[in-house]
Amino acid sequence: MKRKLLYLVILIGLTFASCKKEECSVDENNKGLISKILKAGVTTTEYTYQCSGLLSEVRTRYSYYKYIYNSGDLLEKRESYDDPNQYNPNGGYGGYGGYGYAKTEWTDPKDMRLSATELFKYHANNQLESYIFKSASDTITIKFNYNGNGFISKQTYYSEDSKPENYTNYTYDESGNMIEKSRYLFLPDGTAYLRLTSEYEFDQMHNPFLVLRKMILPGTSTNQNNITKETHTFYGQFSEGSDSIKVTNHIYEYNELGYPIKMDNDLTFEYN
Repeated sequence: MKRKLLYLVILIGLTFASCKKEECSVDENNKGLISKILKAGVTTTEYTYQCSGLLSEVRTRYSYYKYIYNSGDLLEKRESYDDPNQYNPNGGYGGYGGYGYAKTEWTDPKDMRLSATELFKYHANNQLESYIFKSASDTITIKFNYNGNGFISKQTYYSEDSKPENYTNYTYDESGNMIEKSRYLFLPDGTAYLRLTSEYEFDQMHNPFLVLRKMILPGTSTNQNNITKETHTFYGQFSEGSDSIKVTNHIYEYNELGYPIKMDNDLTFEYN
């Protein structure tokens, strides 16, 4: 009788564990997270999450991004894969997992190649200490300085020979939105000169790309709100007739929770 009771307890335990796993598969913790981006009505980007709500994968039609976390749920590594046969008409292969392009078929990740690995190292206080980007042709290391509010105030880029190549300064508003970044390049003699300044204005609504906030790198994935205006000022030599200032405005439609569902009458966002 005792043995039968033990079997019954084990069976109930296994059944309960199975139910818990099935509940996890429903993605209850993922409701309200961005799931798709559509361009002109065609799905270009898909987002997949762990049961805890952490971003797991991002797919475009010809690129795939896998997110790997440490035991403290900090992003430890991101692997980028792309379709070697599909060229991105907006420059290069793959892309950042953003809005997608004109390709109509989805490439199976198994048919893609590993194109880059990004590694994240942290201080004891969980602030990002360094970021390393590795591809077949490049290895770039970035190190960081922080302001009094704990936001990254400066990124310094180093080449493979550990020589600083350029750096970027960042300024934020009270909400933590990055309102300005200034990029400086180094001349051969070590002198730094300003190459590009970017200024941003924001709405007061929720930014759906905060699901990428584990990336920590300042920008779209760390802003609390959505960019409504970008002003980029380029410094240096320009061909005759070219404009050194570029301004881009963005308009949005929002859902009842204050998340954008449409951007620039072109991109549509869907949520779990």
